Amino acid sequence: MRYGRWIVVPACVMLLSGCALFAKPADTVSFPRGEAFVAYSDVRVTWALLKQRLEDGCKAGRLDPEFCAGLPRANEEVVRVDGKIMQALANPATVIDWAAIAEAIRLVMALAKAAL
Repeated sequence: MRYGRWIVVPACVMLLSGCALFAKPADTVSFPRGEAFVAYSDVRVTWALLKQRLEDGCKAGRLDPEFCAGLPRANEEVVRVDGKIMQALANPATVIDWAAIAEAIRLVMALAKAAL
């Protein structure tokens, strides 16, 4: 009967510590990159259209000259962020930087707000 205790005690410890046979594997988060690419393409198209309208407004003199002077710098910033995002979406081994996507959306929305 002594040997029965030696088997029961480690089995109970394993069961209580989560090392049992039926341990659940770690959760993983996955998403289809193609759909993410299409969704981000909408942001890119929005920027292209907005940039064209802002440039037209600057040429026509309807927008503040100070705002128009900062437009090329804002475009460079959007292009920089866009490059990082597109590189991550194109390469499955690269981790997508969601903060960069949020920054791109924030830049586009800030320029749209400033143009209004």
